[in-house]
Amino acid sequence: YRETEERRALKKRQEEYDNFAEMANMITSDLLTENPDQAISQFGPHRVVPDRWKGMNEDQLRRIREEQQHQIEEKKRRDEEEQRRRFHSSSRCCSSSSRRLKKQKNF
Repeated sequence: YRETEERRALKKRQEEYDNFAEMANMITSDLLTENPDQAISQFGPHRVVPDRWKGMNEDQLRRIREEQQHQIEEKKRRDEEEQRRRFHSSSRCCSSSSRRLKKQKNF
């Protein structure tokens, strides 16, 4: 009977130790703590491992937003330039047509 109690006590201590070790591993696990460094590829820091990637950090997001803002401003500038070009082209066409009409009236 005493041997059975000792085995149970040993089994219980081992189970408690295993549970403690599992909790410690969970607390420090890169996966569960979502450590972004785990996603860095062995092929270089500019590449990520897709199944471990946790998203972009604030600096990366800021740079993307700045680039998007730059693209918006560049598109606006190109659109305005295109609008000016069309306006000048259209005004040249109108003035040319107007001169032709005046010449026709004079004949």
